[in-house]
Amino acid sequence: MEKMPYRQELDTQVVPVSAEHFITTEWQRGLPVLTGESVTLRELRTSDAPSLFAMLTSEEVSRFISPPPATV
Repeated sequence: MEKMPYRQELDTQVVPVSAEHFITTEWQRGLPVLTGESVTLRELRTSDAPSLFAMLTSEEVSRFISPPPATV
């Protein structure tokens, strides 16, 4: 694998963010919503299924996904 050259102009600065919601260690009950400047990460919802299926079955993506095992 090629070693990527260091590029100082790509250095990023960590910006502190205040927690608007309480933080819990009981993540099994529900995952927190993580929000950044241009992205929001949240738990999957049933309503996400059609768009997720469309993205994962496109030829552009599906060629990188291994098929499931024939038996369990």
